[in-house]
Amino acid sequence: VSPNDPDVLYCGAENGLYRSENAGEQWSEVLVGLRVKDIWVSDDGQTILVVRGAGSRSDGLWVSRDRGGRFDVMTWLMYPTALAVDPDDPNHIFIGSERNGFRYTTDGQNWAEENQGLPDAVINHLDVKTADNVTEIFASTQQGLYRNQIANVMEWDNINPAGNLPVMQTAFSNEDEEGIWAGTGDVSDSDGIWYSEDFGANWDVQVWAHEVMAVASTLDRVVFGSNEIGVHESIDNGDHWTHLEEGWRDYEITDLEIVETDEATTIYCSTAGSGVVKYIMVDEPQDRPPS
Repeated sequence: VSPNDPDVLYCGAENGLYRSENAGEQWSEVLVGLRVKDIWVSDDGQTILVVRGAGSRSDGLWVSRDRGGRFDVMTWLMYPTALAVDPDDPNHIFIGSERNGFRYTTDGQNWAEENQGLPDAVINHLDVKTADNVTEIFASTQQGLYRNQIANVMEWDNINPAGNLPVMQTAFSNEDEEGIWAGTGDVSDSDGIWYSEDFGANWDVQVWAHEVMAVASTLDRVVFGSNEIGVHESIDNGDHWTHLEEGWRDYEITDLEIVETDEATTIYCSTAGSGVVKYIMVDEPQDRPPS
């Protein structure tokens, strides 16, 4: 979702990048040819970063500075899968891959690798947060959740909530300064949505559910998506959860985004094979099918 216009959406697909300028009613091609796994859009909507490719010589991080008119490569990386940008400094960029670990830059030009302690596993998602001049980076991988303080050049620490289960996504809490949500995505008895109020030192499970593939948060709410029990929302930092709609169980969820305006809250859900669906809440959650 473009930060400066909630009606402008971007979606990565196996064959490229797509944009909608009317809240998902119609879509147009922006960048065609290679798989796009993750996207970042600047506050003014002009700069777009994408990680694209699945084993080609064009794999890597690409940038457009004119809203998608032209893309140029920033750095090469085979099989890229995840992207994060420091909200306090857009020159701090972090990317992960299926087979080639983790790479980052602190000036937007020079790139370094920091893989000590990180398993040789697919990086599903990256999150970054800076506090007290220390940049915390969280890598959700197929072998657990890992944390690094890039500024201190530390090795990665395993902070997985449940053994070495795959962690699919994380999201930061707006209630606790060091609060973080994590969704575990294996089909096991430890799958669910987990919460830590101390950046992963201790965890509590909030909801047991198989294949929690996505989690998103805003100032007022947190939402997670499970391929077993659908999409649930909490507006009190996980004390109570609302099941949004039975129809969400019909989709194989890959990502969630929340857009809050004065008129309504919209939850966008990207899926494997069913495109992008959305759920609109005018006041309180209601049982209405996603569209």
